[in-house]
Amino acid sequence: MNVQERATQSEQVARASIGRLTNERLAETWMLTNGQTAERKVTILRGWLLDEIETRMERATSVWEDLFPNQVQRDRFDEWMTADSVSGGDFVSPLPYLS
Repeated sequence: MNVQERATQSEQVARASIGRLTNERLAETWMLTNGQTAERKVTILRGWLLDEIETRMERATSVWEDLFPNQVQRDRFDEWMTADSVSGGDFVSPLPYLS
């Protein structure tokens, strides 16, 4: 197995593991990466976490639209991404937007 194949396999395992996290644990893991030095490993992990967060928020929005078709539901991911940080410079947790 060459380096590229190992990297692809590692990514698949990591994404599957992230996909099994509860919403609470996913949000907690995201928050733990805030403020970390932007090293390659942290950046890659944050990308995988972001992908999973976006997927779950899209799913939640879709369910809302199915249940309440006459009510406009803003895209949760966009809403979270544009939310203001709380005072003190802390980052916004994705957990409320995942529920």
